[in-house]
Amino acid sequence: MLALLAGITGGCNPASSDDTVLQIGTYRLSRTEFESISQGATYKALTDEQLRMRLVEEGSILSYAREHGYDTIELLNRQLDYALRYYVSSVDGYLWNKKVKPLLQVSSEDIRKAQAMRTQEYQLESLYFPNEALVKKYCTANRPLATARDFYAVREKTKADPQVNFYRGFRRYPFFPLGVYLPSLAEARVGEVWGPIETLSGFFLVHVADKRAITPGPVEQEQQAIREELLLGLKEKYIRESQQQVLREMKPQLQEEAIAQIASKADVKERTWRGVDPDLLLMEYEFAGTHSRYKAADLMEFVQCQPMFSGSLSKPDDVKKMLHAHLVGISLFAQAQQMGMDTDSAYQQLKKRYQQGIFIQHFKQEQIYPKISIGEADLERYYQEHQKELNCFASAELLLYKYSNKQRAFEGRQLILDHHTHKMDGKGKPLPIGERVAVQVKDTLYSKAVIDAIARLGPGGISIPIEENGQHLVIYLVSKSGSGPTPYKYAKEGIRELLFSQQEQALITALEKVYPVKVDHIKTTLEQSKQ
Repeated sequence: MLALLAGITGGCNPASSDDTVLQIGTYRLSRTEFESISQGATYKALTDEQLRMRLVEEGSILSYAREHGYDTIELLNRQLDYALRYYVSSVDGYLWNKKVKPLLQVSSEDIRKAQAMRTQEYQLESLYFPNEALVKKYCTANRPLATARDFYAVREKTKADPQVNFYRGFRRYPFFPLGVYLPSLAEARVGEVWGPIETLSGFFLVHVADKRAITPGPVEQEQQAIREELLLGLKEKYIRESQQQVLREMKPQLQEEAIAQIASKADVKERTWRGVDPDLLLMEYEFAGTHSRYKAADLMEFVQCQPMFSGSLSKPDDVKKMLHAHLVGISLFAQAQQMGMDTDSAYQQLKKRYQQGIFIQHFKQEQIYPKISIGEADLERYYQEHQKELNCFASAELLLYKYSNKQRAFEGRQLILDHHTHKMDGKGKPLPIGERVAVQVKDTLYSKAVIDAIARLGPGGISIPIEENGQHLVIYLVSKSGSGPTPYKYAKEGIRELLFSQQEQALITALEKVYPVKVDHIKTTLEQSKQ
């Protein structure tokens, strides 16, 4: 849903009755709306004819939606509420742009001061824990971690845990993002240990392993990078302080046992909770002078309606983050309303487009997708009829590097990249040993992900990590040659997507006959805009 909403967002002012660019049934697109929509990222990439076809398609669906009372469907109205709250409380959303963005200023004096503090470079080692449960597992609560020995003891215990990541590198002021949470890093001494400290993305345990004096480059060369890092720090600081203020004011009381229970019964794939009482109390909080209770039914609605959320429904710590996200969303939305958002014409137009996006998605889910049927026989038939058009490279020589988790794979990839670009680090870490592999596409021994990665690479190219059978692979392509028909194993998913698109378009085209175009000035309007 989020991608759909982002794609259609546009329009600033309601249109007058005499500037209609497109009318289909009772749906009308004004010139102002059209000009704004056509500049959106999703639409701007289309050709003029593709844009026209897309808008006609949307207009037919929206005319159907108006005729069938989509604006009276409670679920869609709830989805709109959640989408608007998500937008308002997001970076670059209404509240951010009105209240925060004007304050995010970095002056020339700020840059000069930062430049003066970059005469020391620190080698920081850090352990990253994505949640509090892992912190409690590896860090003793009743004994502070204060020495390098303490840090390395935790490092040793976490080596086998793929969820805990280890980072090492030389950093300079302002040390984003750690500098936001540890201002004293600028005067750090070798051997100092901090943490675990909670950040927006998780918990860090930090050790200063080394430091060295450096001569900063001319401010003209570094000022843009310094400015960007300082701005990132200001953003992180505001988000953190804003969230902390919301939690202080709303005083949430989380029900630990209930949260653990609902997490244990979550079907992550289906997003269902078998056997969970909808009235199960998960949280109590204060809001707008009222004591509120947040139950399992509320979380179920959140999962069904929220455009985007992070974390796993089966992990209690992630469920807690979702509860906090709900609190932040309703609090910031209330602030925006107090600022007069509901009378803002730009916001009203955005709300209209969000609602239209939800209508379009609902129509497809109810009227289009259930009617699409693609069986194995359809895929095989298309493959046999178009096999000559589905070509792929024939063979390749590569070095295959295998890692136990994604973090180690990315670290290994960087070493491979440094080696082949002659940017070895000061300690001269040895290049990992890669397995030399000869790939024959016709043998179909490798997964589609591996074949697709090879197809995208040129000689000397290095892939991003690919998850494969519990391992993470990095490919260094030595050579690639020949061409031939793509085996069915590798072609079938692409064929499925193509046939799905064709059937979807056929069903929408049938709708367009029921709701024909009454007014179409798209071509003329586009021509005028280019003059």
